[in-house]
Amino acid sequence: MSTQTLTYACKIKNLDRVADALDRMGLACSKLWNVALYHTRQVWSETGEIPSAYDTQKAVQDHYWYKRLPTHTAQAVTQELWQAYKSWFGHRRNGNPKARPPRYRKRNGEVSPSTITFKRSGFRLGGTALRLSRGKTVAAETGEQFLFLELAIPPEADASDPRQVRLVPCNGGWEAHLVCEVSVATELPGEGVASVDVGIINLATVAYSNGTTELYSGRGLLAQEYYFAKEIAKCKPADWRPGSRKKAASERERKLHRKRTQRRRQFLHAATRHIVNTCIEKGIGTIVLGDLKGIRQQASGESRNHGKVGNLKLHAWPFDTFVQMLTYKAKLAGITIIRVSERNTSRTCSICGYLNANSRVHRGLYICSECGATINADVNGAVNILHKYLQGLEKASTVNSAKPSTGVSVRVGDLPTVWPEPLVNRYDWGKPNPFWPRGGERPGGTACLQ
Repeated sequence: MSTQTLTYACKIKNLDRVADALDRMGLACSKLWNVALYHTRQVWSETGEIPSAYDTQKAVQDHYWYKRLPTHTAQAVTQELWQAYKSWFGHRRNGNPKARPPRYRKRNGEVSPSTITFKRSGFRLGGTALRLSRGKTVAAETGEQFLFLELAIPPEADASDPRQVRLVPCNGGWEAHLVCEVSVATELPGEGVASVDVGIINLATVAYSNGTTELYSGRGLLAQEYYFAKEIAKCKPADWRPGSRKKAASERERKLHRKRTQRRRQFLHAATRHIVNTCIEKGIGTIVLGDLKGIRQQASGESRNHGKVGNLKLHAWPFDTFVQMLTYKAKLAGITIIRVSERNTSRTCSICGYLNANSRVHRGLYICSECGATINADVNGAVNILHKYLQGLEKASTVNSAKPSTGVSVRVGDLPTVWPEPLVNRYDWGKPNPFWPRGGERPGGTACLQ
C-alpha cells in the first residue's frame, strides 16, 4: 500500500510546565551539533574527508552534551549534520558557488535551543498525551524518567501511529510536530487530465480535458507580499542595502516575517486544496504541471533582474511551495502529477499552433496574428501544456503499442477548438472556505483579461 509522509503541527497545552525542560534539551541539541561540527571540521582539515554520521557519533558519544540527551535524540543530531553536508555536496556538484557548508548554531553570538527529534523508541502517544524519554543521565539526576506533554492535535490529522516527533522552537515557545505515514488513495478519481500553468497575477490557471478552465487570482497574496516587504524594510537601518551586514533583527521584524509566512501558507493551502477537490469532482486522474526550473535565472545562469518591483514578484514568489503542496495533496487523492516543459507554451497559439513571440500583446491578453484568436494569455499557456502532454502520449503509444495504459483516455482531438471564458476564483481572507462565496454556490464564470 502506498503511503505519503505528512507532518502535523500541534500546540502544547501544558507548555508552561514543560518549557524549562524543553529549553534545556533544545540547548543540549545545539551544543551537541556544535561539538559534532567541530570534530567534523578537524577530521576534514587533517584527512581531507568528511566523517560519516556513524564515525561522528562514535567520536562524540562520551561528550557531556551527548549524555544530556536520550541516545536516539543525540544520534538524530549527528545524522542531521551528515545530511546537511550531503546537501552542501549536492549544491557544489550542481555548480552553485554560493553554497556554504554547515555552520555553528548560534544567534547574536549566543547558542539558542534547536529542534529536538524523538524516534519511535523514545516516545509514546496515547490520544493527546505524549510521553517523551528524558535519557538515562537526566533521569538519574532528576528522578524523572519521562516528560509528559498534552497536545492539541488537529481534528483532521491521522496521528494514530506517528513515526517521529519533533519539538520545534516557535515564537519564543515550543511546538510539537508529528511525522506520520498516511495511506493514499489506490484508485484514480477518473481518466481526465488537467494542466496547471503557475504564475503570479494568476497564481494558477487550470485547463481541464472536459473543456473548462479556471483561474486562481494571486492578487490577494501579492498585496500581502507588498505590505510585509514595506513594513520589514522600515525595521532596517536607513543605510542598509541588500547583502550588507546589519544588527540583529528586532522583535517587530521577526514578528512580521512569521506573520507573512503564516499568511502565505494559508493562501497556498487553500488554493491547492481547492484545485485538488475540483479535480476529484471532475474525474481528473492526471495533473500536468509546467516545469518552472530556471524561471529565476537567465541562460547564463545569473539571476534575472526586473527592477525593484519585478524582483519582488519573481524572486520572492513561492513557486516551489505551491508545487510541493499541490503534489502531496494530489498524491493523497490518488492523482498522478506529471511535469512537462513550458518552452514556447506562452508564445504558441493554442487554436492554430502558430508560434509568435509578440502575440502576447498584454499581460493577460493573447491575440494570434495568424488566425486572429483572442484568448486569455494564461489560459492559452495552460491549454498548450495540456496539448504538449497529450501529444507526447500519442507519440509514445505509436512507437510502442505494447506500452501499458497510463489511465488517460483523452486525445488531443477530443479537446475543444474554442475554449469558454474561465471561471475566476478570488481569495476572500477570513472565510473558512475562502474560494467559495457565502451560501455554498460557486461563482459564475467571468472574463478575466487582467
